[in-house]
Order: sequence, then C-alpha cells, then structure tokens
Amino acid sequence: MQKESLWQQTIQEYRGRNVQLLALEDDDAETRLSSFAQDTPPVPIETFLHLWKQGSIDPWQVLVQSAARLNPEVAEELTPAMLLEPFRSLLTRVEQGAILCWPPNQWSAFPRWGYLFQIASPDPARS
Repeated sequence: MQKESLWQQTIQEYRGRNVQLLALEDDDAETRLSSFAQDTPPVPIETFLHLWKQGSIDPWQVLVQSAARLNPEVAEELTPAMLLEPFRSLLTRVEQGAILCWPPNQWSAFPRWGYLFQIASPDPARS
C-alpha cells in the first residue's frame, strides 16, 4: 500500500472513532486548532503547532520547546545525550504529522491531546 494512502486511511480511522484530527501541513491549522475543544487548547499544543509551522527548527526541538512552555526544566532534562536519542532519531524522519484531540468521556472530563506521525523507514530502499 502506498504511504500516502496508508496515511489517509489512518486519518480516517481516527476520525471514525470521533477523534478530531488536524494535519500539521494544513495551511489553516493554527486557526482551526481553537475549534477542536470547548476550552482553549493546552499551551504546549499551541506552541508545538506554531513552532512546527515555522519550520525553522527540527522536530525534536519543536517537541522539547513546546513541553518547556509548561515546565521550563524539561529543556534541560531532555538533552540529546539521554536515553531518548532513539526517539529523537525517529522524529528526524517525520514525513507527515497531525494533532489529535479526543473528546471528554466517562473516564476523562477533559479533552485529551496527542500527536500522530508518519515516520520514514531508516532504510531508503524500503520507503
């Protein structure tokens, strides 16, 4: 199956489960983000999207800086020399991404937020 069609299929599966999904490559992503939940999206989510759309820093730094908006110590704790280097390496191969918002339910009174990424294979022959 082609990567693009697999990505579209994954997006449709999430939407079929009542999950709101905002593709990071959408031109109007920043304006649409505020319509995802009844309350304002969390600051790290807004920061992540804003930094991602700027495109001037690598995905790892986007993630670290957005987390640091809520907890400044995160930037110091998440140095590249840590055990998270394999995760950082994965983020350098992001091809497409999205922000997800699950609506409140019986287990959570608040919306839950997350990220979805399509990662390129480390082996170019498999891409």
